[in-house]
Amino acid sequence: PAVKAELVMATTTASDVAKWLLEQRHLLAALELHQELLEAGKQELIPPELARAFDSANLKAASSLQSETACAARQQSHFRSSSVSTTPADSANVMAKQLKEKDEQVSVLQYQLRQALGEASTLREQVRTFQTKGQSEHAIADAQSSDVSAARDVNNDPIQEQELQAVSFLIKRFLVENKFKLTAITFAQELGSKDVDKWDNIGMGHVLRPPNLLSLSRFYFKNNREVFNEFKERLETADRELNVLQHSLSERDEMLHKACETKKYLESENSTLHAQICELLEDIKKFSCTPTSSDLSLSPTPATHIPTPSSATITAPAAPITPADSPALASSPALESESEPEPAMVAATAVAAVAGAAAETAVAASSVATPAFASPSVSSVPPEAVENKASAASWQQHYKTNRREKGSIEIRMIRRGESSERIVQMLKSLGSSTASDNTGAVELFAECLPYIVPNVLLKKRDELVPVLVYVIKAHPKAETRVKLTQLLFNLIKQPNEVQRGIIMEGCSVLARLIGPSRTLNDLLSNLWEEMHAKHEERRVLVADSCGALAPFTAPEIRTSLILSILQQLMDDKSVMVRSSVARNLASLITYFKDFDKFQTVQELLQRLLRDSDATVEKVTQTYLVPAIAEWADLNGAMCTGFAAFLLQELYAPLAKVVNASGDKVPEVAVRLMDVHATTLITCLPFMYECILLELPESFIAGASAEDREQKEFLQAKFAQFLQQPNFTPSKTAVPSLDWLCSTFFPKIFETAALVPAGDNPLLRSLIALVTTISKVFGVLFTSKVVQPVFLNTMMPLEVSTTPKEKDKEGTETPKEKDLNTSRTTLLPLYIVAVAAAISEDTLVSSLKQFTQLVAERQNGWNKTHFAPLKLAVCLLCSKTNDMRKPVLAVMRDLTSHPSSQARTYVAAILAAMVPLVDQAEVAASLLPSLIVLCSDQDQNVRVACIYALGAVATNVNEESVTDRVVMLFKMLGEDSTATPHIRLSLCRTYSNVTPYVSVKLHNFILSDIVRIAGINNCNTNEKERGELAQALFEAIRAFNGTELDADDIDRYILPALRSLVKDAPYVDSLFKPMVVDMIGKLEKALQDVDGGAAGSEKDNKDGAAAVAKPPTTSGLAFFKKAFTGAQ
Repeated sequence: PAVKAELVMATTTASDVAKWLLEQRHLLAALELHQELLEAGKQELIPPELARAFDSANLKAASSLQSETACAARQQSHFRSSSVSTTPADSANVMAKQLKEKDEQVSVLQYQLRQALGEASTLREQVRTFQTKGQSEHAIADAQSSDVSAARDVNNDPIQEQELQAVSFLIKRFLVENKFKLTAITFAQELGSKDVDKWDNIGMGHVLRPPNLLSLSRFYFKNNREVFNEFKERLETADRELNVLQHSLSERDEMLHKACETKKYLESENSTLHAQICELLEDIKKFSCTPTSSDLSLSPTPATHIPTPSSATITAPAAPITPADSPALASSPALESESEPEPAMVAATAVAAVAGAAAETAVAASSVATPAFASPSVSSVPPEAVENKASAASWQQHYKTNRREKGSIEIRMIRRGESSERIVQMLKSLGSSTASDNTGAVELFAECLPYIVPNVLLKKRDELVPVLVYVIKAHPKAETRVKLTQLLFNLIKQPNEVQRGIIMEGCSVLARLIGPSRTLNDLLSNLWEEMHAKHEERRVLVADSCGALAPFTAPEIRTSLILSILQQLMDDKSVMVRSSVARNLASLITYFKDFDKFQTVQELLQRLLRDSDATVEKVTQTYLVPAIAEWADLNGAMCTGFAAFLLQELYAPLAKVVNASGDKVPEVAVRLMDVHATTLITCLPFMYECILLELPESFIAGASAEDREQKEFLQAKFAQFLQQPNFTPSKTAVPSLDWLCSTFFPKIFETAALVPAGDNPLLRSLIALVTTISKVFGVLFTSKVVQPVFLNTMMPLEVSTTPKEKDKEGTETPKEKDLNTSRTTLLPLYIVAVAAAISEDTLVSSLKQFTQLVAERQNGWNKTHFAPLKLAVCLLCSKTNDMRKPVLAVMRDLTSHPSSQARTYVAAILAAMVPLVDQAEVAASLLPSLIVLCSDQDQNVRVACIYALGAVATNVNEESVTDRVVMLFKMLGEDSTATPHIRLSLCRTYSNVTPYVSVKLHNFILSDIVRIAGINNCNTNEKERGELAQALFEAIRAFNGTELDADDIDRYILPALRSLVKDAPYVDSLFKPMVVDMIGKLEKALQDVDGGAAGSEKDNKDGAAAVAKPPTTSGLAFFKKAFTGAQ
């Protein structure tokens, strides 16, 4: 309404202004107002008088009107001048006004003249334009395909006068043709005296008149758009490929540069290593044999070739790697003895390792270099290189001979820097050594290894572990051993799992060789420094060391130093480190001799079980929990120690939450309970073993020692023990079994009492725990021990034999309240985990027994226990407990139970079972039971069957089943004994199942809704009538989104809604407006659809007053999809 008022006000204002402008003869202003309103797209605001004045068809009429008005004005002016004497000032004003009017007339006439000439010229040139269209288009195409540089030069030239007039002609023509009148007038005024209305007036008569701008634009884009787009795509593709190639080229240049630098560095290192090999070979020859004058003379052989600093390639010695291949070494007396190898032998072994590392480095250098820069092989050396080598060897021989002539017997290399000087000094110390053992060689390797290791490839450094282990074991100095041990730990910066295994194997071998004392000083001392390493792989190596070195340390070191290291690593932020701590703590515990650290280990276990990462918790359950259980079992504390601790941790989170607030159990407590239940499940085999080993001597007397160690033998004896006539749980003379009955199960029951009612993870954790007990301990144990304990707890003798005791207020006593609370959780726990584990007969009898107890409210059982009973049946029918067949058999037998409440519970249980069983089982077993219950005389039983039939209709789509469901619905609804409560249940069921059922069932539901709505109009009970009307309305709304045609709405929906209008007084005040609005909207929709009006006229007499004023609430939204499909 506000927008409409604003539009009327704007129209009125514009009309007044236009009227005044026309009366005052301000025609140009009126024309501008008319043109501005057109350009702004506000045609609805143009006044009628303004539209008539400037319409193209009425221009001549406007001109005539203007002439007549001017003539009348002159006559009036003449009359006034003749009748009234005027002053000179008045005469001047009259003349000025007349002059202004004439000017306006002249402007309008000029505009009309130009327009008329333009239209005539247009008509005259149409034929000529049509004839020359092909020629013009060809000319435009040629101009567009001209050279790009030439077009750029032409575009930069100043515009000529004739070109300006030609362009102006095209623009003026475009404006006139598209009715931009005001713009055309303004453009003509700006051109001044230039006449561009005709092409002949431009001065280009020799050129045919060009097409209009629209033709030029369409031709240009039509012929060039596809080519332009294709060219643009190709250009963009080329640019992208160029960018990729440039980027790849830059990366290749960078890689080539790095490869060249790496090649140079590796070649230099290769030269250094080959030189070291040659030096070591010379030392071996000199100091392994008795020095003689002949031995001191060196001949220029390829094996002892020493290259000059300018040598580009190094020829590696071919033979002196093993003693057998070297003649000098083979003839040495030291190698012929069978005693411990001399320094020469150890040095030769180390040289072999160094030569292997150098070969790997050379291979790496050749693989890094590109083919263009690859080093040539030995066989491909050119003759010039061979001559240079010979001359170099001769020079070296001459140099050494001159040095020996001076009396020096030292072997020196040409200085190449600090590294070569260091090697010379080590060779001197080796030469001055007179020890008969390997001490000198070990010390030599100890000094060489820190310089050799950095020059070996990372992936090959694990090959040096044996050398490092031997040197650390044999070296006499403690400080050197510590440094080498650090080198062993830092051999690889970030070792993977395989490399860590090799290093740990080396540490284990070393620890076995050096004993506990040196293991503590040489190996364990390095762990403190590595605990805070930057990389997590190194911290994992520390944790692995704790487990690997535990067997080779003193017992007090295991429980103090190593345990402390693992305890500190437990706070590491890395999941990998914490997982390694759990695994190695399990390994460490297996070497504990006493039980003093049990409390500490329990605390560490708790921290690992509460870890935020599931991987750590899984590793803990897999490795650490069995290790602790075995440790506790060996020390006689499995049940009373470790299991009791876990049992308390299972109970504590729930007790803390319930005591604090009693609200919903948080996720943290749920997770902790599940973790501790899983931990207890892991410990059950150890608990069972404790019971077997504690059997009385009378049952295993006479058995051999071999039989006593057989588990099968002990299990057979335990079965005999359980089958004793006087066997009573908790009084068995078996300590672990008595603890299980007197402490374990009562604590489980106490925990179960804190679990919230219903299906939840806490209940499922307890079910998994008790189910595993039944599997591990066996069926006999479950029937003789577990079942009696459960039954005595759920049905104590004082409750089952004595009547209820009420307090003064008539409510339950605290003892009865606690019993009812515990029964809520223990009932599904017993049926699923105990009764089902014993046998099917036990399960069937238990289900029948508890159904009767709950239905008849015997021994303190009441209707609140039906939900746990139904939950137990659903858990049995789930995929993890395939017990559907015996459960269906029980339900079939209970359909004839004498208690109507029991039959009602059976129908409700069948409704809950429908989604859990197969469709074939529904048709074969479940639906026949429902058919029997549908004919029951009790109303509550039939009501429960209605909801069960709704579940069948929702979950089963077989046509035969649908037909039987429709038959049963019809039987229940049309029965003569049907009560309003049954009809209310039907409507609620229809509301729930309508979105999911087939079209056939849709049609039945629609017809039944109309029938029930008509019956409800006759109900005299206002409360029942209002409840059923609301349920009917919800059932109709449930058809939103289903496929309904106009006939369904006319035959079923509208009659039902009209019946609901009559029930509106018995519902809330908002009910009637909604129903009436829906009726109005649906009737209007049916009128739009073919044949909809006839169906709505029938009830206009009854509902005319109600539909006359529909409320604002939309009712058509419920059936929007249906109308969309119908239209």
